[in-house]
Amino acid sequence: MRETSLLLAGGMKKEKAQKAAELLKEGLKEKNIMAEVTFVNTYEVTDLKGLEEGHDMVISTATGNLNTSLPVLQGLCLLYPWMGTGKLYEEVEKNL
Repeated sequence: MRETSLLLAGGMKKEKAQKAAELLKEGLKEKNIMAEVTFVNTYEVTDLKGLEEGHDMVISTATGNLNTSLPVLQGLCLLYPWMGTGKLYEEVEKNL
């Protein structure tokens, strides 16, 4: 099983972020990827440079710009599952 460490960035409450993180972990587990997910509230932090170390990419549920050199993948589908999460999981797999 492959491993990855992700930053989940978005302006949401901790409870909603936990649900999104669990959905992300479960979906990636089906692709044999074990993910560690760290939540960053973009209402408090938009400069992610100081949080990059030890993380492989950013999953953004925000609509604004994030200051990071890591690959940023659109993760609004974690908040709105009817959008389909398959493409996000494929993008994470490609960026490993």
